[in-house]
Amino acid sequence: MALGPHVPEWQALREELARLANASGAWLCAVLSIGNVLWCSSHVVEDIDELARDVYATHVAPIRTSLLRGAEIDHFGLTSEGVCYLRSFAGIYVLVLWREGYADARRVRRSVLAALPRVEGLTLSLPPPSPDSAEGAGKQRA
Repeated sequence: MALGPHVPEWQALREELARLANASGAWLCAVLSIGNVLWCSSHVVEDIDELARDVYATHVAPIRTSLLRGAEIDHFGLTSEGVCYLRSFAGIYVLVLWREGYADARRVRRSVLAALPRVEGLTLSLPPPSPDSAEGAGKQRA
């Protein structure tokens, strides 16, 4: 199944990501898997795939093996578009917030911690993108 606005769980996740972006001062918020799959974002931007690939290559791929072994990401980093905050959850997902500059780290982390249970629940409720998916939520259910 293709994910998108026609899937209620995906639409609910998009709305939650938009609320989180607003609360934290981010201009974009997204959920990626450590398998380099973009699951959902707070809104559509023209270069979302490129932004996600950049964050994955720079911040996730170098520690992917550690993440698979239970390590976590909770840090700010630089991207081609400014600053991002990354927070891993549910073992295989990374929540990414893009900002134009550094902000009050406590505000960003507080916003993420408040929203994370909802983001995690909605992400895990997504149907697999195809019946034989080996990534993301499909892998979690296998």
